[in-house]
Amino acid sequence: MKKFILLTLIFYMLITTTGCKNDVHISNSGSQQGIQNTMNENEYLIKVKSFQDEISKYNSDLQPNQITEICHSASEELVDILLQKDSISSDLVSILGNESEFYIKIKNDNTLNKLNCRIVEFGTKQSVMGGVVKLYIQSWNDSIPQVQEIYSAVIGENIAKIIDYSIVLQDNDYYFVIIDKLYGPESIYVRIDTKKYINSEWIPCSELIETNIKGWNIESEGLIILNSQKISFNNENDYEVKLNENICEIDVVDVNKNIIDTLNIRFEDGKWQIGFESKGEKDVKWLRFSTSDFTNERELIKKYREKEIKDIEEGKMGSDTVVKIGIALADVNNDGEDEIIALLSHKYYSSSQSNAVLGIYFISNGEVNRYVPLPSVFVDTGNLEKQNEIGYIDNEGSSWVDFIVNGKKYTWDGNIYN
Repeated sequence: MKKFILLTLIFYMLITTTGCKNDVHISNSGSQQGIQNTMNENEYLIKVKSFQDEISKYNSDLQPNQITEICHSASEELVDILLQKDSISSDLVSILGNESEFYIKIKNDNTLNKLNCRIVEFGTKQSVMGGVVKLYIQSWNDSIPQVQEIYSAVIGENIAKIIDYSIVLQDNDYYFVIIDKLYGPESIYVRIDTKKYINSEWIPCSELIETNIKGWNIESEGLIILNSQKISFNNENDYEVKLNENICEIDVVDVNKNIIDTLNIRFEDGKWQIGFESKGEKDVKWLRFSTSDFTNERELIKKYREKEIKDIEEGKMGSDTVVKIGIALADVNNDGEDEIIALLSHKYYSSSQSNAVLGIYFISNGEVNRYVPLPSVFVDTGNLEKQNEIGYIDNEGSSWVDFIVNGKKYTWDGNIYN
């Protein structure tokens, strides 16, 4: 009996001791996790305090180089904050404190290679000499966030102002598009910077297929730089730019915000190209020119332009004696009758900004009784039946359609298209 009691007592002690060990292990694990969380939180707060100390050094009376130095130091502190996991759930704007001379903007985007990501913009509120504007992409899953600087500009004599930016997904490839405005010594420019995400890096890939556009000066080396000839410091014209997914719409506006010129470019297959894309309710009807059909209409055009065509065919305009004529039909003024839209291509009609002449021919009693010129155009004359450079869209405020030529929209003003 004593032996049985002794064994029972030992068994009870073993159970109790084992339970205590498990309780201690669990308690230690929870404590360690809590300690780790506290340490992470403390580290995050330390980073925030360091950032706040840095931006507090800013003073508008400082020299531009001193302002730049403070901005760069503050941005480095901000990167340290973004590398903290706690930053993902924190209100980053609030870390600036009250009455800060800096700003932070957050643009939540989609995913980046299955990672959550967002764009963080940081800079000085005022466009002061020496100020800095920076963009970062912060991406994360369950691990420590990754941070990549994607844009940096120092405000100097050529003041840069960010207009818009976005991450674009095409054919399983990610692109970062940023559009800014540059104030040069003689004019204002729109710059488009495009980068492709390759092996965790953003590689520049800005390219514009067509750079000869009437009324615009365009460079496409590294960055796409566009300048309307209707903008200079002698007038108060400016740009209004919108980035809608892969479509960039650039309007030139006067001081009263009236649109006086438009350029639309789209990003496809990793390159920018001139062209107008509809917004849904207005579908562009691209004209399909024929160089062989519409025999009667073709003869009417030849008769109307008889003298110049004869000079070309007789060799008076050079060794090329053939005028290529593309014909399309469309009802441009909604009167129920199709007008002839003709495109004539020859060196005689070419310039530095066009390779063909374009116009509308109104027919009455079997002959041309009215001619309305359209803007000269650059077009692939070997592919006129499939071209996407010349088209038209309905105008809700007019019976006359708007024409789209080389990505620019032209509206009927009662006398001409401009």
